[in-house]
Amino acid sequence: MKVRRQYIRTLTKNLLAEHEITKPFVRPEKIIHALKDKGMDVHIKEAKVEDRLSGFLLREQGKPTVIGINAGQHVYRQRFTMAHELGHLLLHPGQDLYVDDQIFRVNLRDPQSSSGENTEEVEANLFAAELLMPVDFIVQDLLKHDNLDLLDDESTEKVIHDLAARYCVSRQALNHRLSYLHYL
Repeated sequence: MKVRRQYIRTLTKNLLAEHEITKPFVRPEKIIHALKDKGMDVHIKEAKVEDRLSGFLLREQGKPTVIGINAGQHVYRQRFTMAHELGHLLLHPGQDLYVDDQIFRVNLRDPQSSSGENTEEVEANLFAAELLMPVDFIVQDLLKHDNLDLLDDESTEKVIHDLAARYCVSRQALNHRLSYLHYL
């Protein structure tokens, strides 16, 4: 299956416009809570669990949808996971999970999520990046650094540090985003 890059970018742009978000940092929890106005009963549950599990999306017929977040991880990781799970909710039907004769629809965020081998995981990661670090916001912020020399490691590191703090994402996530957008 091909990654729906343009569709995801359009979807996140529409979400940002709908919620009147015009600058960083984006709060995915506000978008998730606003889904109730669209008839989607979605709850965010935070708990400390094994570090290898960042989060999950649980959809059970007739019950509220749950986005689970590992409260033991860094807040930036939690934000990315929240956006990632929102991406699954809006993009993917999930997989059946059978527990004691009950059927649940579930998506998990674990180390395999970032391996790049599963199209749904790639799309959810792209959705999270597009939502938390929208290309239009990134371009505007980079234009403010007209003296930025991407070949100067010290200058680049300072800008990346500042932008990561502005977007409330890890430097690794921002580096990946800038690489994806061909700035690095």
